[in-house]
Amino acid sequence: MEIAKERKCRSSNSKHGEPPAYEAVTPQSQEGYRYDQEYPPNYAPVGSVVQSSSSVAVMNQPLQEMMCVVQPRPPDYTYLALFSCLCCFWPLGLAALIYAIQAKSMVDTGHYDDAKWRTNVALGLSIASVIVGIPCIILAALLYARIL
Repeated sequence: MEIAKERKCRSSNSKHGEPPAYEAVTPQSQEGYRYDQEYPPNYAPVGSVVQSSSSVAVMNQPLQEMMCVVQPRPPDYTYLALFSCLCCFWPLGLAALIYAIQAKSMVDTGHYDDAKWRTNVALGLSIASVIVGIPCIILAALLYARIL
């Protein structure tokens, strides 16, 4: 019975044909290759070296050089401008607040040079508002005290 099964298997394999036997070729068996081969002293392979127990493959990757310029974010003087608008000389404080808000939106869109200029203007107007506003507040307090 086993012999009949064996004949059936042989006959089914012979219908389709068996694949030819392939000879296993390893990189170590090729001429000029040694498993312990090292690179010359001044030579470094380009790309990443992948090493396994049987072979070494060097994969070259295309190089992309990218340069990213990161500029520091200009200082935000929105709160100083708001303070100078509400507590000091309001016309200059309002102008400072407008420039500070514009500078903030310029930074968000990536226009750092314009934003830096607008922050400097907002700071100058805020300082001017404080310098003009404090004497005005003192003068108004003195006049109010004399009247009463």
